Amino acid sequence: MHSSKHTKHFIYPRRDAWFLLPGFLGFALWYLVPFGMSLAASVMENSANAQFAGLENYAAVMQSSYFRLGFGNTLRFFAVAVALSLVIGFLLANMIFWHSRRRISWLTLVLLIPIFLPTAAIVPLWKVMMGGSSWLVRTLKPRDADWKYITLLTLYLWKNIGAVNLLFLIGLQGIEPSVFDAASVDGASHRTIAIRIALPMLCTVTLFAIIYLAMNGMRIFRESYLLYGMYPPKPLYFIQNYVNNHFTKLDYGLLSAGSSLFALVMTGHDLNSTDPADLEDAKNLLIEQKPMVLAYVVDEVKDKMIAGEAAVAMVWSGDATFCMSENDELDYVVPEEGSNIFYDSICIPANARNVSGAEKFIDFLCRGDIAAMNYEYVGYAIPNTAAIDIIGADEYNASPVNNPSQEALDHCEVFKYLGDDTKLYDQVWTEIISEF
Repeated sequence: MHSSKHTKHFIYPRRDAWFLLPGFLGFALWYLVPFGMSLAASVMENSANAQFAGLENYAAVMQSSYFRLGFGNTLRFFAVAVALSLVIGFLLANMIFWHSRRRISWLTLVLLIPIFLPTAAIVPLWKVMMGGSSWLVRTLKPRDADWKYITLLTLYLWKNIGAVNLLFLIGLQGIEPSVFDAASVDGASHRTIAIRIALPMLCTVTLFAIIYLAMNGMRIFRESYLLYGMYPPKPLYFIQNYVNNHFTKLDYGLLSAGSSLFALVMTGHDLNSTDPADLEDAKNLLIEQKPMVLAYVVDEVKDKMIAGEAAVAMVWSGDATFCMSENDELDYVVPEEGSNIFYDSICIPANARNVSGAEKFIDFLCRGDIAAMNYEYVGYAIPNTAAIDIIGADEYNASPVNNPSQEALDHCEVFKYLGDDTKLYDQVWTEIISEF
């Protein structure tokens, strides 16, 4: 009779789960919940009007030529950048591996330095080395868009090759030395060993490197934005540009159409025109004007005007008041061709839950002393006579920002809500900013 002694093994899945719980909660909080909120928002009409829109937003995105442009450019850049990074990183890893007796050398550490440098420090250096006034550009005289693409691609490779090299080097060190020794005894060269033996054994490392490079490919938008702004040349218009520009606009076609509207005034057309011929005239005028434009910005315009970086800017009247208070050399004018008259209003939504509280808050803002404080802070004209008395009628009326002449006002118009026709302005503006 045969007998044996069995040993019992106890597993504590519930106890182990407690160690995983913090990581899962963090993943859910920072990834799953925002992703779910994003999916929910994608089927709603907009952030202010929470009406179900179904797949209309997806259809609109897919119909956008600039979404397709950004998506295609992103895939092409990823394909080129990732392939070059893998090839160069693998070659460097093999060179270091075989020439440093299979150890990590000082060159590996040097190649890792770019990873630790902040983007804000790298971009100015790159502008000096490869910018429009650099020695390379003056010598080679390349096509502007092509050179900018090469500049960004080079920056991406410079920042990421060190990490890819390290990954492959660690992978090579993880292969049993006897494998390489046996191949060497059989007469295989280092190149043959690298391609036919090492590379097939590094599939997991290669996959991890591709994931790492793809993640950093999404981050290259930081460098692209700092180098070329919100609207780079077409080859560098990535999906992040499309998303960022719409996020900056809060998905409001009205904001993106602002410059187009004023171009309509300059060409003598109705400020609210939806005639394609009028919009084409405005587009052509703004494209012709682009060489003189320092930048298309929003709030940043105040810093540029105060610092004297720009000679003239289109700003809201309140921003003009602020800039003039910080720089005595600035002045405010309404163009002879006209401009826009706007009204800031405080409204209570129809579905507000606390109407009484909202009414009390509006009453508070309409108090003379509070309205005067608000005017001093934001700089916009006010209709509150009690506040004007507190400020001082002479001081208030002396401001050309608060009191443009009637002749200037006669040439101004009020924006009208154009409904679906706003998309016409959005398309025209996108074409303007993407032109190079």
